Amino acid sequence: MNAPTEHVIPAGPILTHADLAAARREAAATGRKVVEVLEDQFSLAADECTRALAEVLRMPLLPMQQLHDLVPAFDLLPFREAAQHECIALRDAAGNMMVAIGDPFALDLQAWAQERLAVPFRFQLAHRNDIAALLARAEEGMRAMDGVVSSDTAGPDDGRRVEDLSLKAISEHTS
Repeated sequence: MNAPTEHVIPAGPILTHADLAAARREAAATGRKVVEVLEDQFSLAADECTRALAEVLRMPLLPMQQLHDLVPAFDLLPFREAAQHECIALRDAAGNMMVAIGDPFALDLQAWAQERLAVPFRFQLAHRNDIAALLARAEEGMRAMDGVVSSDTAGPDDGRRVEDLSLKAISEHTS
């Protein structure tokens, strides 16, 4: 007598193109972002959803740990613009440029970044909360520098004007 054969279902991708299409329709109907709909529909943790999305879209993934290993390129994409567009330009140790985005469906953001940055770069997918955390950390660093500049200039006024050269101040001025 033959033993029954076990049917092993191969593990497929967590998200499929059909899932993306359904999420796009729901996002359009509800006014939400596609990535938010996907996280809710599949009850995935942030990193799992981002990993699955990167896989189905065949887009390079940038996990939180790697984000912290890279250097923000605020000289190419100022902090204020990065925060406004919920993305961040980064350099790796070899000087390669990338732009971390949290919403791969925001085609207007991608078009803006391609037009805005005058250097070659590649888009990388990161969770939007990870990008926000990295921007918050950078802002804290800028505020700390503002505090150092303020404490250095808190002495008696000797008639000389000290200019505030923080990254935030630089990004707010066009000249």
